[in-house]
Amino acid sequence: MQKLIVISILLLILGCNSRESKNNTSSKKGITTPETPEVFQEKNIIEQYKATARGRGNLFYQLYSEALEKDKNLRKIENDYLLMREAQEDSLKKYNKFNNSNNYYYAEAHDFIHTILDSTIRMEVMQLVEESKNKYAHSVAEREKIKNSVIKNSNTIEDLHKVLQVVVTLKMIENYQNNEMESGQSIENIIQDQENLIKELKKNIK
Repeated sequence: MQKLIVISILLLILGCNSRESKNNTSSKKGITTPETPEVFQEKNIIEQYKATARGRGNLFYQLYSEALEKDKNLRKIENDYLLMREAQEDSLKKYNKFNNSNNYYYAEAHDFIHTILDSTIRMEVMQLVEESKNKYAHSVAEREKIKNSVIKNSNTIEDLHKVLQVVVTLKMIENYQNNEMESGQSIENIIQDQENLIKELKKNIK
């Protein structure tokens, strides 16, 4: 019981010092206003796809980059997609860093507590840390749900974007087929010429 009282007093002292330090810092710095975020700059998405096509020698990307050049609405959709993907990645990166830092602390604190020799004190401190860990988990539970929703929506967006690319390029290749396919007459002429040459070759072999 006395040991628990000692721990409580230590925590009270640390809490008071922390609040005092925070108040002093705030009074020195004064009130600060949040910075206005920079507006995203439109990306040169056409050049991006051209570079991809050149790097891969990929007809699929060549067709899609051509479609982007010719279709203003498609360029807008593509730009919105790229901006959203960048925002998603940035948001998840910041949250994951924050969440991982907290989880790392609790894991390391758990290991450190096991170095306390007195079993009674060790159990009391372990309970203290577990309570804090559970409190933190509860505080981020809603954020975890939001994170999972963001990931789910991100996967859906990626799939739909790929479907869009296929649909756009599929129409283009079908137009190519309809406009550029040669008539069967030229192939028939080749066959006739081949057969004539075969006869001529056989005739001269005898």
